[in-house]
Amino acid sequence: MPLFFVCVHTNVGYKVVAEFICQTKDAALINEALMIIRKRNSDWDPLYFKVDNSAAEISAIEKQFPDSKVFICDFHKIQAWQRWMRTTTNGLTSGQQQALIEDLQCVAYAGQQKQFEEAVEKLSTSEVYIRNSNVGIYIKNT
Repeated sequence: MPLFFVCVHTNVGYKVVAEFICQTKDAALINEALMIIRKRNSDWDPLYFKVDNSAAEISAIEKQFPDSKVFICDFHKIQAWQRWMRTTTNGLTSGQQQALIEDLQCVAYAGQQKQFEEAVEKLSTSEVYIRNSNVGIYIKNT
């Protein structure tokens, strides 16, 4: 059964302030738990959340905290990219996978708008992006 922890940054580091268990990792169940937490902490209005690469978690958070930004932690973001790339049906060689990871990281870690736009341009004109339609579809949908 999925176990969730809600942590906040305090004056002494990150602390667990709530936890909940759901029968399944389902957006509706996570939403219900977050709704209870929110009702008991009505003044709590976080600026952002950091989550695993989970559509259910993201959906529930966005529903309960519509003004908060949701970020996927770097480890899970890269892990999701690698899992997708290693799937044989996507037809990427190890060299193409490495090049694509590097291009995606440039996009993800761009510190300014101009850097971001340049990284997106480099990615969208890369050989692996142009020659493998699966890559473009994955990036646009994910």
